[in-house]
Amino acid sequence: AARLLLEGGYEIDIVFTSRLKRAIRSTYLVIQEFGQVYLPVFKSWRLNERMYGALTGLSKKETAEQLGAELVQSWRGSLNSRPPPLSPKDHFWPGRLRQYYDLDASEIPLTESLNDCMIRTRPVWENKISYQLLMGRNVMVVAHANTLRGLVKTIDGIGDEEIQEVSIPTGIPIIYKFDKSLKPIPPTATHSASQQHMSGQFLEKPGVLKEALKREEEWGSRVPGYDFTMNRPQTPLTSLERSLIKLKAERELGEWAKEFVDFEKLALEDDGNDGNMGRPIEFIEDQIWEEALRDLGKGSSTLDVVKAKADIIQTKPNNTLNQPLMIKDGDEGNNKDGMT
Repeated sequence: AARLLLEGGYEIDIVFTSRLKRAIRSTYLVIQEFGQVYLPVFKSWRLNERMYGALTGLSKKETAEQLGAELVQSWRGSLNSRPPPLSPKDHFWPGRLRQYYDLDASEIPLTESLNDCMIRTRPVWENKISYQLLMGRNVMVVAHANTLRGLVKTIDGIGDEEIQEVSIPTGIPIIYKFDKSLKPIPPTATHSASQQHMSGQFLEKPGVLKEALKREEEWGSRVPGYDFTMNRPQTPLTSLERSLIKLKAERELGEWAKEFVDFEKLALEDDGNDGNMGRPIEFIEDQIWEEALRDLGKGSSTLDVVKAKADIIQTKPNNTLNQPLMIKDGDEGNNKDGMT
């Protein structure tokens, strides 16, 4: 994520994240790669991931087997359905932890629907983030799938039904640009990828790079001296040069991996994102390309079809105020199959 931001020339002035360790660690990884660990970081409980109540700490797979996959999916995917509440006497009640000592017990949710979680994030935008943007600062938010969806819902004015079709991938920066009245500016056709209902721009499509890095790790474990040879510095480098070289190598690795892996057929890993009811993200550019191919089959010329479809997402951003961005935290190993 940090390397993609550096490549795009983005700068960070201030960071907002949650009070969960995985988000805080993800934040530090980004600002460390930038060489700017001194940046102000504000941690808000309102950016914590959704509270799954009595399901907290349980395995999604085992819970689905015991209670039924349909019931568990309704709790995860429904906008207003809440799982059974957590008891304040329960081991997993957050009020036991020091990072929440400044909160009244009534502020700590015992269970939440998706809508409850998204509503919880709204004051962060209205009272904190929007103020920083109006001051001309570039804001980075590192949080979790459902709380980021809450921010996106507020920013883009997305309806209750439409927000259920929005997904937030792990570790892929989403760039939002605003005009002087804090209205989001839609991305142009030259940008990497955009999702239906959102004005934010993905800096890279998720999936390919992750699988390529996984295969490089397997390769390195089989070839003696591989890591030393690949990581040996040839000449002194600045932190920016080092990051961009690593990003270039990762992309080349992705191109190499395409010769051996059919990424279109890869099963997507369930990372806990309740968005789009577990279905893959549908990018606007993909939809436009598919429509263009259908039109070509009907006899339209290539130039007319491509121009007509491209016009759908082309805009001319004027008076851009700033460039805030969002990143979903990297999931920890011990949280991979959990409900939190």
